[in-house]
Amino acid sequence: MMRHEVLRRTRGRRWRAGVTLAGPLATGIVLTIQPLISGCASRSPAEAENREIRLTQDGLVKYAPHFSPDGASLVYAARHGEGAGALGVYVVPRKGGEPRRISPDSLSIYPLGWSDDGGAIYCRSIEGRNIYRVGLDGSMRTLDSGDPFSRVVSVSPDGRTFLLLKFNKDNRDLGIVEAGSPFRFVAETPVWEEDAVFGPAAGEITVVSTAAPSRGPEVPAGLVGRRPDARLLLPARGPG
Repeated sequence: MMRHEVLRRTRGRRWRAGVTLAGPLATGIVLTIQPLISGCASRSPAEAENREIRLTQDGLVKYAPHFSPDGASLVYAARHGEGAGALGVYVVPRKGGEPRRISPDSLSIYPLGWSDDGGAIYCRSIEGRNIYRVGLDGSMRTLDSGDPFSRVVSVSPDGRTFLLLKFNKDNRDLGIVEAGSPFRFVAETPVWEEDAVFGPAAGEITVVSTAAPSRGPEVPAGLVGRRPDARLLLPARGPG
């Protein structure tokens, strides 16, 4: 079961847990986006054609779709075979057309999101250590995430703030690097953080997590968050 929670920035610039929801978010995103790209929402081809706009015709599996700030273009990753540049980043108009590869043939990278001006896409290497700003004009530069031992999962639209996953003792927690500041953990929980994005509102982060690997049957996994009635949710405790 995957879970997600919203972390909100307080007046003291710290982050606290907000609303906690269960699994359907991740599944809902996939079910909403996949028909847009692959045209597979309906069992009837005629019905699907009436309901959907097919953006690509190449039959490749797509990953990480993101609409541009003005909604006119869609960026995604697609895999071509094997090798160093097998996973490429492509941009296609929202009305469909010929996808254009904007990432170098020598790199396999994965899109994280658009820059605030819509002129570039922030991307990461497969392992999440290297971060790039790939311009629609063919430009490309490397960004410093601020912590070489973490995996970057999101970059703010202005390119100045990074969300990262890092092992924290026997756990994996979400951290942040803001412009001019060192890495710090945002929230330390008993679950494993898997992914995170900025939003939905300003000063909020949405986090996806899974149960931590079991260290024994007496320690069940749980989730720390905040219920709508503001009572703190704590993981169940095992015997002893």
